[in-house]
Amino acid sequence: MAATTDAMPAGTSRGAGRPPASAKARPGGSRRRRNAITAWLFAAPFVLIFGVFMLGPLVSSFLMSFTDFTSRDIDNPLAVGFVGLDQYAALFRNPQFLHSILNTAYFVLAGIPSPPSWPWPSRSP
Repeated sequence: MAATTDAMPAGTSRGAGRPPASAKARPGGSRRRRNAITAWLFAAPFVLIFGVFMLGPLVSSFLMSFTDFTSRDIDNPLAVGFVGLDQYAALFRNPQFLHSILNTAYFVLAGIPSPPSWPWPSRSP
């Protein structure tokens, strides 16, 4: 008996006219997208609280450092004067501030003990 073979043109493979199974449209989007949305929904409370209570004050404090904002300006915070880098220049000319920076550097480098250099005690059997 003669074996029959399916003749296929060169350079083609079976199922070449069909899209792959992974390219089929799924209702409701792909699984990866749904997982990403679910992950962001779980992370949303943290992101919101972190943004309101950490990033907001951090950015506003940074911006206020370039103004002459005082406690009297709380009623009308947009009426403050812009001073630019003048406050930072005065800060780095202050010898008391420079001394405090040196004290902090000394504490960080010498005052905080380094991790122990000896091995952990071995357990006895």
